[in-house]
Amino acid sequence: MWIGAGLAPAWIVSGKGLGLAPSDNREMLIAFSKDPLVIKETRLDTLAGLTDLMDQAIVSVPKLRDRTFLAYGLRDVIVPRQPMVALLERWPQDAAPNFRFGLYPQGYHMLLRDLQRSVVWQDMVSWMLAQDASLPSGFERERSEVLRQLRIPGG
Repeated sequence: MWIGAGLAPAWIVSGKGLGLAPSDNREMLIAFSKDPLVIKETRLDTLAGLTDLMDQAIVSVPKLRDRTFLAYGLRDVIVPRQPMVALLERWPQDAAPNFRFGLYPQGYHMLLRDLQRSVVWQDMVSWMLAQDASLPSGFERERSEVLRQLRIPGG
């Protein structure tokens, strides 16, 4: 990414033809593909900037102390498991009570638009209204369990 952005920053790239499914909601994906406001192609330097931002987020995680709810779908192929493992390994242990993890077995990258979106929405609203209450879905997992599941190939 870094080399490509340095050599050809204006080169236009897209996810077309990669066969990656960001959601199981086909109807929504078709509507997205027709929406003129959805960016379908982007410059390589822009994509490199997004990658840099994600790298900064991982490095900054140990400083995070505010209450946080992290939701991740096990079928997400856009944000692969390895960077999520790296993020969770850096998660501050001493601030554990402030962090909640929702791990959705049928979830894709676009959790809030997937076919099971109502489950994720209910969990998020529940967490916002009562941060110490159990998630209605039952998909809350301890950090160690999330790490274990993310390390299982295809599991």
